[in-house]
This record gives sequence, C-alpha cells and structure tokens, in this order.
Amino acid sequence: MRRLHPKRLISVMMFDLPLSPNYISTEFSRLHEYHQVQDQDWPFQATRGKMAAEYWFRHVLASFAAILTGGALVSTLFVSEWSQALPALVLVGAITFLTLTGIIYYPAYKFTFLPYLETVISKKEAQLIKIKEEPIKRCKTTQFSIPTLTVIFYVFCKISKSSFLPTNDESAALLNQLFGVTNKSLKDNLSRLERPARISDRERAEMRKAIEEAATFFQQLNNPAALKELHLLEIQFSSQAPSKLTDSSK
Repeated sequence: MRRLHPKRLISVMMFDLPLSPNYISTEFSRLHEYHQVQDQDWPFQATRGKMAAEYWFRHVLASFAAILTGGALVSTLFVSEWSQALPALVLVGAITFLTLTGIIYYPAYKFTFLPYLETVISKKEAQLIKIKEEPIKRCKTTQFSIPTLTVIFYVFCKISKSSFLPTNDESAALLNQLFGVTNKSLKDNLSRLERPARISDRERAEMRKAIEEAATFFQQLNNPAALKELHLLEIQFSSQAPSKLTDSSK
C-alpha cells in the first residue's frame, strides 16, 4: 500500500487542489477527452456533472477523511479505551463533517469551484465555435462580393432565358438561400440592376467593379454568351464599355 506523505495529507486537509483554476481546467480537459473517445457527441454539460461529482465524492470525502485521520492520530495520545471513546468519536466526526460542509465545502463549491468551472466551459465552447466557423470564414474571404454574385445570377438568368427576380423581400430571401448573405444587401443589388439610371456614382462604381469580376469568372468558364450579356449590362451603367469586355464579347 502506498504510504500517505505528511505533506500530501496536509494538502488534502487544506482543500486547496480542487479550488485551483489550473487543476479545474486540466481535469476538465482530461475528463472530457476521455469520454469523447467513447462517445464523440459527449457534451460539455456531462463533463460538468462529472466534475461536480468528483468535487463531492472524491475531494470533499478525501479532505474529511484526512482530517478524521489526523484527529484519530491525535486521539491515540489521550484515549486508552477505544470501545468507550468510539461512539463519541463517531458523533464528533458527523458534527464536524456537517460543520465543514456548511462553512467550507459548500461555500467553496458555490463561490469558487463552480465559477472557475463555468469559465472553463465558456472558453471551451468559444473554442469549439471558432473551430466550426473557421472553414466558413475561409470560404467568405474567397467568395465574390454581393454585387458580383448578383450580377452573375443576373447573367445566368439571361443566358438561360429565365425571368430575372423582381426587387422584393421574397426574391432576396430566395437568393439568401443560394448565396448565404443578408437579405437587405441582396435586395439593394437587385434594385441596382432593375433601375441602373437611379443609382449614385458610388453604387455605379461598385457595379462596374462587380461586372469586371463577373467577366473574369465567365472568361474562366469560356462562356461567350455570358460575356456578351455582361457587355450589354455595362452599357447600362456607363457610356463607355471597357476594352476587356468589348474584346471578350466579340
């Protein structure tokens, strides 16, 4: 049997380990990883329950057992008849446990252990969300702008002989399902295509840039019909057609 070192006994009695932020974080990670090996859908709240159980049934009982052991060792110096002293020691032990629970174990659990544990869980959840969102963010950085996406959709409608969507909330919601961008931005860009003469100079510049980006896209697809539609569209936004589109559409 492994001997209990006096320093270890004192540490358990002082009840400092389960209230250490580093220990709580490390133990939470260890427990969660262990259970995830067995069940990949193991949630953080289940590990929280495990940590709470460890607090009460491992650390609290170990601390009280250490205190009880220390008291029993001291009692050997004064007690000669254990048969008579044992009932009194049991009663004192029960009262001591209830007292320690009321003034140390429960307050420490409520005001120290749980806040540290909830902080660890919050950080873990944030890390998980970040990991899940990272591929989406990488995709967003390479995705065309909303005006360009709208122009590309417009051109596809033209070359497929489909009716272009009207400028309303229903159309924006439909394109939102396709492109995953805000309804308002989509609706604004639909309006630009529907009424090019009414837009501001800044909006006109944005649409010209969108048409250029769409031209690059359709050039890579080697689609002359689409480039021709882009050339006609740019005429509506500017009296001068860019040479890039003019050459490509011939």
